[in-house]
Amino acid sequence: MPSINLSSLASRVDGVLIGEPETLIEGVCSLEEPVKGHLSFLKETNSPRARQVFASPPVVCILVSDSVNKSLLAPQGNFILVKDPLAAIVATLPIFHPEEEVVWEISQRAEIHPTASIEERVSVGAFSVIGPRVKIAQHSVIHPNVIIYRDVSVGKGAVIHSGAVIREGVQIGEGALIQNGAVIGADGFGFFSESDAAGKVAVKKVPQVGTVVLGPHTEIGANSCVDRATLGTTRIGASTKLDNLVQIGHNTKIGAGTIICGQAGIAGSTKIGNGVVIGGGAGVRDHVTIADRTRLAARAGVVADITDGGDYGGYPAVRLFAWRRQLKAIADLPSLMEEWRAKKHGGETTSPSTDRKQEAIKDE
Repeated sequence: MPSINLSSLASRVDGVLIGEPETLIEGVCSLEEPVKGHLSFLKETNSPRARQVFASPPVVCILVSDSVNKSLLAPQGNFILVKDPLAAIVATLPIFHPEEEVVWEISQRAEIHPTASIEERVSVGAFSVIGPRVKIAQHSVIHPNVIIYRDVSVGKGAVIHSGAVIREGVQIGEGALIQNGAVIGADGFGFFSESDAAGKVAVKKVPQVGTVVLGPHTEIGANSCVDRATLGTTRIGASTKLDNLVQIGHNTKIGAGTIICGQAGIAGSTKIGNGVVIGGGAGVRDHVTIADRTRLAARAGVVADITDGGDYGGYPAVRLFAWRRQLKAIADLPSLMEEWRAKKHGGETTSPSTDRKQEAIKDE
């Protein structure tokens, strides 16, 4: 197993070491599951949990923010002070978990259409199917059991994991990452109702003849779906990241650097700006616009345009301070009802069941 001493590690992450320079680090672990000889990190510095960790470190070394009060750090512990502990741990991980070396070959058990164009240094796994006129740029990795329909283009350095399906005409940007089971370019959900002379209603499909364009360095999570446009393009901007089980409706436009968490659903023809964060399970109705730098709490429901960035929550989504007031008002309802009953019965507080019985007697 690889190892590195604390002095070298501190230099690698541009940090300041407090501790023994020659101590060896053999891996990285979480503080919740400490491992002997391993390194961990802590973003917070002032919480009770942080003070407990600093006083009695469960691992051999901890990456911590350089804003920490140094008097909290145990003299017997090892600490590396850095500007951003999360960024530092990310820079450390490749030491102990190097990327698997790619073998640039096309499996003989893959099915490649003769009109497909595959550049040098591309890996295609067994039982993958590459359709007519597909273009795959160099340094791309197509894992086993991937289905790529006709006229797809895959940018340089893209990675598509097993079980993903890329439908016809989709464009995948440079460095994009598609996780297992994702479907890019399935038909958008477009239907209309039509009645015949006898009044019988038939639901008919609107052909979905548009496409999907994924920008460079986008990531689509496992079992997520990005629907193709009815006409035109469903577009996801550069470096936007979708978690698992996310639904993106047809003709939606999403800006750059946006994060959409698991089980969120975005209806069709929505416009989402740059740097937006959408919490897990949130829902966005069709044909609305969400401004840059908006942050939606988990389970939020957007039913109208959000024209100013900021924090929103609730259903329908409102500014976070207003949502918190709503939650507080709901929490206060039982005591308010009790006060109301007390006033109603001459100052005597009655239980809800007793109150309902009295109301029933009056009705009789």
